[in-house]
Amino acid sequence: MPDPFVVGASGLPRYRYQDWRDVVVGLWRAAYGPDADTRSETPDGLVIDTLALLLTQVGDGVQSVWANSFFRTADQVGLGLILDLFGRAYLAAEPTTVEAVWYGTAATVVHDGVGTGPVASVLSSGDSNGDRYAVDSGALGTGTIPAVADDGAVVVLRVNGVTNGNDYTINVDAVEQSTVTSAGPTDTIEDVSLAWAQAIADDEPSWSVTYAGTDPDGAGLIVIDGKAAELIEPGLNLSDGDELDIFPAIRLAMSAEETGPQICLAGTLVTVETPALGIEGVTTTEDGETGRDLETPAEFRARHYDQLFSGGKGTPAAIRAALLAQLPDPLVEYARVDENVFDVEIAGFPPHSFEATVVGTATDDQIGAVVFDHKPAGIRSFGTTEVVVFDELNEPYRVYFSRGTELYLHLEIEVTAGEGFPTVGEPDVTIETAVVTYLESVLTLGQDLYLPAVTYAAVGAVPGIASLVITADATAAPGDPPTLVAANISVASDEILRVDSSRITVTVV
Repeated sequence: MPDPFVVGASGLPRYRYQDWRDVVVGLWRAAYGPDADTRSETPDGLVIDTLALLLTQVGDGVQSVWANSFFRTADQVGLGLILDLFGRAYLAAEPTTVEAVWYGTAATVVHDGVGTGPVASVLSSGDSNGDRYAVDSGALGTGTIPAVADDGAVVVLRVNGVTNGNDYTINVDAVEQSTVTSAGPTDTIEDVSLAWAQAIADDEPSWSVTYAGTDPDGAGLIVIDGKAAELIEPGLNLSDGDELDIFPAIRLAMSAEETGPQICLAGTLVTVETPALGIEGVTTTEDGETGRDLETPAEFRARHYDQLFSGGKGTPAAIRAALLAQLPDPLVEYARVDENVFDVEIAGFPPHSFEATVVGTATDDQIGAVVFDHKPAGIRSFGTTEVVVFDELNEPYRVYFSRGTELYLHLEIEVTAGEGFPTVGEPDVTIETAVVTYLESVLTLGQDLYLPAVTYAAVGAVPGIASLVITADATAAPGDPPTLVAANISVASDEILRVDSSRITVTVV
């Protein structure tokens, strides 16, 4: 066997445990005779096993050092050290962020702006993963519930209970409103709270009114932004009973204590983890901005390739990188460069030529100039668009490239809600946004659409999805009527599926 510590044409040879044991057995018998008993169950064999294990660990360490010396084989730490020479670093992991509405007694300090306030974190009760969120230190200065609800502040209405069959008249500033909501015999607090929120919004269109689910005790929560001063003395009340409490509130930015793509849906962050006197509770009215994990070595390596090749010439990767770097989005959103290195024409592709396919708003002259500047000498460009480019001596050259064909994706997603599916917020919008975000990140030139990828994005957006039915189609124009079918969509190498929320419909059944 080759020496494990000598670099050969293919690098370092790889020794496994058994290889090292064979080496030690050979040395042992050379020293103590060919008849030495080297079985593992013998005293000599135990010593040999130990030496083989130690040599395996040493060999693995040498292999690791070797691999981490090179860009293509380095692991996460090694790759970071190599690219640090270029002043580049991994994109850091980021936590999910959300804006929380804290409500309670006026003048209560929720957060003192430096992280030592009486309340530091909350727990999402809308799922079972126990994600904790802390107030962003200093993000908004001191977080104190206002002593006087100024115009434009926040108010939380807590619906503690309803009497089935009762009618409730909503009064604002002691003036009876025209809308009366009825608590039917089977209506729940959620039903009535949602109806009241809609009634208040209809009566006061200048207010921002949001139903925010229920608190840990099951009371309904309604959040009103914009006209808080009008809800204090005489304020908003109901004509029947004391089922409604009114609290001043403050909005504070929160971040998950753990980084990564945690999902925080509206109305789920409702449990105060460290209770404090004067704080009645907390809720959220919008979904959080989902965080991200630390950039992977594969992502980091690919990002470095794009930056590295943008300065080179001649290769398909260099031409593509130059188009993306010199004509940034939206001038060039996507670029693809293919080549035919053979002496014969292949599928209409001339011999010894390359084709740049571009999607974006850049002019023909802009694209042609970049292609000409980075094309290999003696290799012709190919494509459906011709541009005349002048060189340093003002000599004209014809350069060719192709425009990508844009196809417009239509999706219809029917979601069957199961146990744990959100009852507050807008889960259909959350699913739609997640699908759009995911598909925009994966659909590039020549990339087919696979319906399981859509399922993956939708199921990861909200909990409690029992089943999905997805149908899709691609049309030549965004307004063309689609023929939706439950099948994948295949595209040619010069075609791209364009994604837009206006052509995605999510229905919950």
